Amino acid sequence: AEFFSRFGDLAAAMSGSLAALFFGLLLIVVFWNTLLGAFNLLPIPPLDGSRVLFHFLRLPEEWQRVLDQYGFFILFAIILIPSPITTAIGRFLNWFLTFFFGIALA
Repeated sequence: AEFFSRFGDLAAAMSGSLAALFFGLLLIVVFWNTLLGAFNLLPIPPLDGSRVLFHFLRLPEEWQRVLDQYGFFILFAIILIPSPITTAIGRFLNWFLTFFFGIALA
């Protein structure tokens, strides 16, 4: 929620000129692209972050196949069922967005 409070006045900023509208829409597109990129780095099997994790853990290929096969259901459960893991993912994404947008908008 910390990140979103900083951009709460986006609608007011977009109500001005065409350039302001374009900048606001561009900011929304960059926000979602960054959010999806950070989410894709999570080490859950259907996402790309799991490939990095598998590389460093050097799991047997049979385990990797099983995790790949059932990883979607694990990811689906993590997203839909509130848990400490869901809270940790939210905090990671909030930190990621705050860090990178802080650099970009500084």
